Amino acid sequence: MDEKREEKTIGASFFASVMMAMHLVAGLMFDLMAGLMIGMAGMRIIRRVFSG
Repeated sequence: MDEKREEKTIGASFFASVMMAMHLVAGLMFDLMAGLMIGMAGMRIIRRVFSG
């Protein structure tokens, strides 16, 4: 009984760590995409200001 319980907790902790890693990766990707969008918009605004 104890062995099975231990195995279950190990599996749960592994699953939790994988979920955390996925969450971190997704957050980084989202930040990167948002940064690119903001950067592109900023470049457009700067170009408009300098050309105008």
